Amino acid sequence: MRSKSGQSLLCPANNCRKGDGIPRPANKLCKRQPPHCAQCCKLAGGCSIPGHHATSALSLPSPSPSASSPNPLSEPPAPTEPRQPVDSSPPPSGSHVSRPSALQGGRITAVPQAHARSYARPLDENYGQAWFEAHAKTIEAERLLKSNVKMNADIDNTVNVVVWTRVGLAPDHLRLVNPTPGRFLPADHKPLIDMLAGDVISVYCTTPAPVWVKQQVTVPFLVSHDARILLRDASLVDSDLLGLQDELALLPLVKRRTPDMSTLETTSPLKRRRVMAAGGSGLQPQPYSSAIPSTCLGSTTLPVIGLGVSPLSSTPPLSAADTSSNLSSSLPPDSPPSRRCENGKKMFPWTYVCDMYPRMDAVVKLRTADEIEKNFLLAFPNTEFVLGTFYKHRKPYLDACALGIIQSLADMGRCEGGKWSRLKAETERRVKDGKSMWY
Repeated sequence: MRSKSGQSLLCPANNCRKGDGIPRPANKLCKRQPPHCAQCCKLAGGCSIPGHHATSALSLPSPSPSASSPNPLSEPPAPTEPRQPVDSSPPPSGSHVSRPSALQGGRITAVPQAHARSYARPLDENYGQAWFEAHAKTIEAERLLKSNVKMNADIDNTVNVVVWTRVGLAPDHLRLVNPTPGRFLPADHKPLIDMLAGDVISVYCTTPAPVWVKQQVTVPFLVSHDARILLRDASLVDSDLLGLQDELALLPLVKRRTPDMSTLETTSPLKRRRVMAAGGSGLQPQPYSSAIPSTCLGSTTLPVIGLGVSPLSSTPPLSAADTSSNLSSSLPPDSPPSRRCENGKKMFPWTYVCDMYPRMDAVVKLRTADEIEKNFLLAFPNTEFVLGTFYKHRKPYLDACALGIIQSLADMGRCEGGKWSRLKAETERRVKDGKSMWY
């Protein structure tokens, strides 16, 4: 807006400028003296002309008087009569700027407070505490579970090692956790290596005949689940070993059996794998009796440790016809306790592993249903025969043989720990936990 002389009439408010820094012109119709622009007039209290009415929405908190902000909205209005603003910037050339002596109006008292955003509020100190505690308990439970599983695996894979290092000295007994179940590598065990004088040792093997075999510590050999490993320095002989006969007497009397390949030719692949697992891929415990049907000892390229069986105790393989004739004389004569059916016959399976083990071993590898029924009635006299029930209990028996726990359960006798139900539960647990299975 220009005055009568043609010059622009500028707003007298302090630092009232446009966005580009040019002073903002005043509205000549403004009722204030001198006239103000619309924004400054509203901040000062407003007047009666349209567009200059004061509204509380435009009222903003005013900064300190010393602040120099280019925004005119940030300037505080005068409380009563505003003092004359001092403009330090020179006016444009050729223009006349009138300086007012005072501003009219007063300060607006009602200034709305700015509300803080709800999402910016500080979190409660207990926020997420229940979530944190629940996850902490879950992590601790998982840690304890993994630790328990590892300890159980270490206990199952612990082997006993007997070492003779010098002449006339008692042997050293070690309990070592075998990281490779079923195979033992001396070089993997530092306590054992520290006791040896060199890289060559003698290992006591029992197949095909009991003999000390010299080998390097980096050569692995097969071991059973509960084997006692006998080692000695390569320079020692039997006469130098103190307590050798006592250690040999502690070796378990078990046999290594191989499956009859002629019997497996016509069987299904699944049954062949199960029979191979029970008879050929692991150490199958069996009672030390020449009357029980068995197969000849199998040979292997690696020495098998912990088999204290003399070659004279092995029996030649029996044919299927000889099995039926010798079955009644090979089984225990006593009749163990068992549940009974309504017809007075005993129910299968019998209660204890020690009663089931030799009888199941006699019929578990028969092929046809007729052969199974015929030999089943001889092995389990006065017992009701159901083919499906027999197959149902044959699987945990084969699993127990593959895991090497059948003999230990049978040795418990007729007690709570030697029940057939415990054998089933133990095999199912080990298979579920991912124990080493051969099929």
